[in-house]
Amino acid sequence: MLIALDNFFSTDDKIDFFGSRCTRKPSYNYKLSGKQYGDGIFWNTFYELTLFINHNCTNTGAKIRQIERITQYAPTSAQYVEIKPWNSSITNLGQESAGYL
Repeated sequence: MLIALDNFFSTDDKIDFFGSRCTRKPSYNYKLSGKQYGDGIFWNTFYELTLFINHNCTNTGAKIRQIERITQYAPTSAQYVEIKPWNSSITNLGQESAGYL
């Protein structure tokens, strides 16, 4: 899930959601896109674009883990922002989670 983190009492804004995918391949490509207007209560001048990944890519395959990664800060004045590609092994990474997003 790609979100724009908001500070204090605002709720975070979901920009896009990819959903669950099951694969035995060593990698999986995905694309997230969306629109965002304004940034929270205090109208900051940048978006905190954050990626959440819930997965069970563990050695045991039983525990669900969540990775939270701030991908970049983007100015709210930008008409278009392209997030830099992220290519990483997520096996055993993240905090244990109760379930998928």
